[in-house]
Amino acid sequence: MAAFSTPFWAAVASVAALAAGVSYLAHPSDEGHDPVHSLGAPPDRSARLADVMLPAEADDTAATPPPALRAGSPFTVDALGRLVVSAKTLPVLDSWLALVARGQPLAPLEPRLRAELPPLAAERAWPLLQRYAAYRDAEREMLRELKAHGAVPPRELLDKTMALRRRHFDTVTVQELFGVQEARAIYASEAARIFADTSLTEAQQAQRLFALRMGLPPEVAAQEFAGTEFSVAMERIAAQMRDEGESDDEVVFRRRQFVDVEGAKSPVELEREQLDTRRQAWSLRHPAFVRQREALFAAHPFDSPERAALLDELLQQHFQGEQLHEARSLGLH
Repeated sequence: MAAFSTPFWAAVASVAALAAGVSYLAHPSDEGHDPVHSLGAPPDRSARLADVMLPAEADDTAATPPPALRAGSPFTVDALGRLVVSAKTLPVLDSWLALVARGQPLAPLEPRLRAELPPLAAERAWPLLQRYAAYRDAEREMLRELKAHGAVPPRELLDKTMALRRRHFDTVTVQELFGVQEARAIYASEAARIFADTSLTEAQQAQRLFALRMGLPPEVAAQEFAGTEFSVAMERIAAQMRDEGESDDEVVFRRRQFVDVEGAKSPVELEREQLDTRRQAWSLRHPAFVRQREALFAAHPFDSPERAALLDELLQQHFQGEQLHEARSLGLH
């Protein structure tokens, strides 16, 4: 021991003191101290990190739920607390407008509306209510002026109403609020126009109606038809009902009856019977063509590659223009 000088032991003592100070800073007291660590086991670094992490750092995936609607609110809000606008919003807006007398300011409604909705939803709902109130006033004025000039054709009224909406709302809001309603109204108007066109044959009417229906937005087709088979006969009934002022709901209900009444023929069966009747009547008017067609069928089997070409030549020999189109539409080829 004498071989070591006093300065050496002083240095050792200072290092030991420094280590003791660090240990004290890390663990001020032994209370609650992990006994495994005190026995010399390596510290659990992840546990130590968890001890000092902030709550947000410990679970940064936890999302704060959006503010909820007030109980019983008729508005719809998505998961982020934003207002959901659709055709179902229209009666809700009307119910809010009914809370103030017509012509009175809407300002007293603002605090009530904001108290009912989350902040994001309220930021859209309040200006939407203001624009809707202005639109309803303008709509009433427009109808009053049109009434003063006599009856207005339904399509003209629809066009004027659609234009008025686009003066009060942006394109997105128009689609959200009125998109389904307008698509159904346009379909009804175009169907009535097809039936009123006396230059069209029944086959042409069916083709145009089918194309019109195929162009409907899916949500409109689902509401309007909901699985019912396409039928020219039913579309005639629907057009007549709307011309007489029946509502969309009444038309849809009639469509269900047309298809679902027990013991009634389906629209497909009705259309097939109508087509067979037209084929028979057409064949009686063109016996020479029918005889030659039957001879062609007898000479060439159904799967014969030249049968279709020969039949098309036969059709063109006997018919031109509208008659040729009608023959093909009846499936006579």
